[in-house]
Amino acid sequence: MVMRLHGLVLQMGNSLCEVLTVWFEVMGVHMLTAVDAFWCWRNRVVFCNEEGDISQLIFQIKGKTNEICHVGFSGYSRDMFDASMQQCVIRWSPPLKDSCKLNCDGAVSNGIASCGGVARDHNGQFIMAFSGDLGSCSVVQAELWTIYYGIKLLREMSWNGTIWVKTNSALAVKFLNEGCNRTHASYSLVNKIVHIVGDNHEVSCSHIF
Repeated sequence: MVMRLHGLVLQMGNSLCEVLTVWFEVMGVHMLTAVDAFWCWRNRVVFCNEEGDISQLIFQIKGKTNEICHVGFSGYSRDMFDASMQQCVIRWSPPLKDSCKLNCDGAVSNGIASCGGVARDHNGQFIMAFSGDLGSCSVVQAELWTIYYGIKLLREMSWNGTIWVKTNSALAVKFLNEGCNRTHASYSLVNKIVHIVGDNHEVSCSHIF
């Protein structure tokens, strides 16, 4: 009986260590997400003259961490979890040769939307950057407007290569890649982006955290 109890305690101890290890790793991802969100929030306050709504920042951090946990940590074995953690490197990666990467971000604070983006070529060389106010619109519309203005500016600069659009809005990516319902408020804006892209299909849109 004593041996069985001792074995049970050891098993529980090992399980507890496993749970705590995973918990600390998840908290590390939460911390990185919070730091990234805070840095973006700080830049919008400093460079875009936003008021800096702290509640909007907290809401954004919660949303990102919940999405990361849902996508990255649920239903994985321990080995798969370790592999995914090792591959989770947060850095800018260059696009293919003769193409550019357009990193976009839109935000809404106190009912007022703003946008900004930066484009670099496959060597990491700066091409252009932009920022501005959008007025009143939803968060996904702010993201879509950012993508629209980014592509528009590159077209006006006579950029003819492929444009790799990167945005943290999964919904905006879904609308552009799969289509938007006619009854949705963003339908006309999605069509506006499709129109400026044209028929050459040289624009790719994907989601980043």
